[in-house]
Amino acid sequence: SIVLDFVASVKRPLPDISNDDIVFYLSNLIEKRNVSPSRISQAISAIKFLFEKILGRKESVADLQHPRKPHKLPNILDREDVLAIIQAVHNPKHRLLLEFMYASGLRVSEVARIRRRDIDLHSLSLFVRGGKGGKDRVTMLSDKSLDLLKSHIQNKNTDDFLFEGQHPGQPISTRSIQNM
Repeated sequence: SIVLDFVASVKRPLPDISNDDIVFYLSNLIEKRNVSPSRISQAISAIKFLFEKILGRKESVADLQHPRKPHKLPNILDREDVLAIIQAVHNPKHRLLLEFMYASGLRVSEVARIRRRDIDLHSLSLFVRGGKGGKDRVTMLSDKSLDLLKSHIQNKNTDDFLFEGQHPGQPISTRSIQNM
């Protein structure tokens, strides 16, 4: 347990543990033991619980801050990899869907909800309704997939979803897109 490790590391009776002892223990976890930020956060929570709830010494741990989780950028595929993925898809509907996501920067949930009325072929634009944060926005369409798009929307009404799921009148599920 974290509390037992803390007490064993400090080597003092609980009432004699100082703020410096706490800081030294946490620094030791970070620098010498190379512990992850989530484990440091657990240690801070355990030490706070010990001092606040059991020892009644809130002031000893009032300044302890949980470490921020690092924000790492996702791995990005290069252009050739993306093109190879798209070209490997033989189903025209699936290929068009992937091209839409790549060229227009659409999220999975956004591409699933596109309706025929959201597409303007003259200006090559796409109206995205209820995107992230519930916000609407306009994005561009790629002229590279225009022929495939035109053949796909040929028999669709304005209220039809561009990519229907298994049930008529329903959008493709986000899970289906992710599996694709």
